[in-house]
This record gives sequence, C-alpha cells and structure tokens, in this order.
Amino acid sequence: MENKINVMHIIRPASGGMKNHVLSLLKNLDPQVFNPILVCPRSVLKKYNTDFYYNVINIDVDEKLNLKKDLSLFNELYKLILREKVHIVHTHGAKIGIIGRSAAYKAGVPVIINTVHNFYYETAPWHLKYPFIFLNRSLNKITDAQIAVSNALADNIVRTEKIAREKVHVIYNGIELDDFKFIMDCSLLQKKYGIDPKKPVIGVISRLIPQKGIQYFLKAAKITLDVLPDVQFV
Repeated sequence: MENKINVMHIIRPASGGMKNHVLSLLKNLDPQVFNPILVCPRSVLKKYNTDFYYNVINIDVDEKLNLKKDLSLFNELYKLILREKVHIVHTHGAKIGIIGRSAAYKAGVPVIINTVHNFYYETAPWHLKYPFIFLNRSLNKITDAQIAVSNALADNIVRTEKIAREKVHVIYNGIELDDFKFIMDCSLLQKKYGIDPKKPVIGVISRLIPQKGIQYFLKAAKITLDVLPDVQFV
C-alpha cells in the first residue's frame, strides 16, 4: 500500500443520500490506485457493509456545537490524518467539514475536498448561520475543491460563501441500478393502500424532513384536488 493514494472520507452522523453517496465513492475507488479510509460515528458504521473498505475508523461526532468536544474531535482527526499518512481528505457535512478541513490543513494534507449535501444555511438557526459562513469563507481558501450535489446548491454556496464558481463542481448523486432489478406485484400495493389503478397517481419518495419540501407536495395536492378530485397522492 506504500504506493497507493490514501483517501480519508470523514462523515457526520448521516442517513439517506449522504450515506449512500459516500458508500458509492468507497465502493468504486480503484483498489489498485487508492487506499480508502472511512472515518465515521458508530451510528453510521453499523449501516455500512465494511467488506468494501481497507480501513474503517470510528469517531464520536456530536452534531451539536460543543467547544470542548469539538476541540477534542479536531485533535483526534489531526492525529488520525498524520498516523494514516493521508494524501486526500474528503469531508461530508457542515460541522465535520469545518473541523475535518481544519485538521487536514494543520496536518499538511496535499489535497482537501469538501462535499456540500444540503442547504444548511436555509435551515440553520441564526446564531449558527453566520459563524458557519465566516468559517467556511476562511476554509475555502485552503480547500482545493467544493462538490455540490446540484446546481442550485452550487449557486447557494457561491452566493453565500463568496467562493469562485470554478472552484465548485456539481456532481449528482449516483444510483445503483442493480438495487432496483426486481419485479413487484403492483396490484398488491394498490389494494393495500386503497389505490384505484384506473385513476392518476402522483407520488413522492423522501425522508420526512423539512429540506425535502414535503409541505409543498401537500399544498400542491390540495390545489390539484380542488380541480381534479380523482387524482391520488402517495
């Protein structure tokens, strides 16, 4: 492994898109070229199949701000990066992006990458929003690339963090198509949920969190039903 590139992915407590995003990266890195290292909390670790990884390291990450714990996490990451002789650090998540990139910079990591997965500034409380903007603007100077999972998110980062647009790369989350190669008896589900197969159906699939905009789906359903009462929503 001496000639391989050590890539450390650092992820906060996560589920859904972020977890699957990191899993896809780790599974598809060329093992002849890269030595992937996953650094994550136990809550995330148990959701992964660790057969894919050469090295999995557990750290405790609290999503809430706590100066004492966050300084301890910074020191832990700094020591891990030095110990593993990391060439690339890739962070995922708002808070871990700040602490992880800071530790990587102190450790002299040649390449630092950060992926932004959601509109943090739109949902963060005001007392956290502006400190995070200040910290991210400072860290962007030592970050080699920012990755956004959509154009809208990239535009949001550029506008809020005052970062050069060419430094932000839009890479959509990939989908493992093999996971969906199965045949389902739709009639059973239609019967289970009382869906009339002869009438239109509009559905949404997501986690039930504010960022997914389910409230707009519900409002749209009400508007639609006032005009087209036969439409069904799932």
